[in-house]
Amino acid sequence: MLFSELLCSVYEFIWGFPLITLLVSLGIYFSWRLRFVQVRGLGAAFRCLRKDGPEHDLVGNISHFAALCTALSATLGTGNIVGIAVALKVGGPGALFWMILSSFFSLPLKYAEGTLAVKYRVLRADGTLAGGPMYTLERGLKSPFLAKLFAVFGAAVALVGIGTMAQTYSIATAAQSLGVPLLASASVVTFVTALVIWGGLRRIAETAEKIVPFMVLLYLVAAMVILVLKADRWSQALRLIVTEAFSSSSLLGGGTGLGYTRYYPDGYHARTFLPRIWPGKCCHCLCGRQDEMAC
Repeated sequence: MLFSELLCSVYEFIWGFPLITLLVSLGIYFSWRLRFVQVRGLGAAFRCLRKDGPEHDLVGNISHFAALCTALSATLGTGNIVGIAVALKVGGPGALFWMILSSFFSLPLKYAEGTLAVKYRVLRADGTLAGGPMYTLERGLKSPFLAKLFAVFGAAVALVGIGTMAQTYSIATAAQSLGVPLLASASVVTFVTALVIWGGLRRIAETAEKIVPFMVLLYLVAAMVILVLKADRWSQALRLIVTEAFSSSSLLGGGTGLGYTRYYPDGYHARTFLPRIWPGKCCHCLCGRQDEMAC
């Protein structure tokens, strides 16, 4: 067996049915133990967004709203459009039912992830906060080795994997279709990205706070326009979603589409579908939010 074939076999095993079953089971378990916090705590979440950091004596680098925008900036994008199309192509209309259901039960896992990020964050000498999965592993599980291992692999994935490759490639190819050379578009993306990330978490959050609301608004307006234009087909679409939800192809499509939208550009090989759970990406911005909790 070739080494590439071995890697593919390991990949299919890890990101196959066992992990999907584990994540779904954990999502259902935490939903029950936390008394469906994704519904019960929705009001409290919106109240937190109204807090303005400078008016409070809080510990943190960024406001709650900025932290939310930063987290959403890593989730919203081309995957939310293309990934849904992949799911519907693979599994038909019924896949939409499973995507909604899996997203609902993944929310308590995201809640737990953010809670751990805040609990185990540290206040550095310069007054900034640091946190994320590495700090949770080091301070929570008392395992510096796992923390360092996660940091190394996380940095590698961010540099040469899903953290940059898919986004840059999408921008460059879209610009190339308009006649812009690849080198030119890549240079502009590199320069603009450098301006943002060199300012640290605060500048990243400030940039996301200005851009993401317009992204969300554009996304919602476009969806509403489509719904209005196709209003005569609502009943037919809902009937197809419900009747085809329990076919085997819909189950596959639901998992494939959500895996594509949240993780990898290749929707046919991504098997897991819970949004942004395994990388711990959103923890880095959530741990920097302004909070009354002491570190």
